[in-house]
Amino acid sequence: MGVSHHHRVLDLDDSQHAYTPFLSLTQRESEATTTKPSSVLNQLGTFNGVYVPCLLNIIGVILFLRLGWAIGQAGVLGMLTIFFFAELQAVLTVLSASAIASNGAMRGGGSYYLISRSLGPEFGGAIGVQFYLLYASGVAMYLVGFAEEVAQTWFVDSAWGKKWVVVTVASTTLVTIVCIALIGAHAFSKVNQYLFVVQFACIAYGA
Repeated sequence: MGVSHHHRVLDLDDSQHAYTPFLSLTQRESEATTTKPSSVLNQLGTFNGVYVPCLLNIIGVILFLRLGWAIGQAGVLGMLTIFFFAELQAVLTVLSASAIASNGAMRGGGSYYLISRSLGPEFGGAIGVQFYLLYASGVAMYLVGFAEEVAQTWFVDSAWGKKWVVVTVASTTLVTIVCIALIGAHAFSKVNQYLFVVQFACIAYGA
């Protein structure tokens, strides 16, 4: 009787964590999860992580260097039709992504994690490949547009010719971007902030 009373007192004592054999595996895992400090993976914030990259993508080569050429090829009505369907697709995508993201807590992984955890790994993998091809072609398009503008502005009478100037400028810019990406997201965010300020300062000056 005294032995059972002694064990009862020890079980109710605050130092019961020392008696781990009496705790189930689920209880130990829950305690380890609650006591472990949570690490914050994303520290960019809404402005640096959402607004700045989106505005830099929207107000880019397509808007300033290719819009006039597109209007000349498709006409005003054709471009308005393209804008309408593009905006409709963007609105539907945002609404669908918002509905999926609001179903639970999202972790790191971007759109692949969002889609694969909601629609399955098959859809996530397929859309992840599409995103990869989309960003790869987008980087090439932006590099060529930037290099062509640099060649037309500063290397008009270059002995190399416009083609090799464009190749050299685009390749140098690509290597610089890769180095920034290898440093980490913090460096990428800092560079985006500087580009954001310079771009909107140029827009304000030109307006």
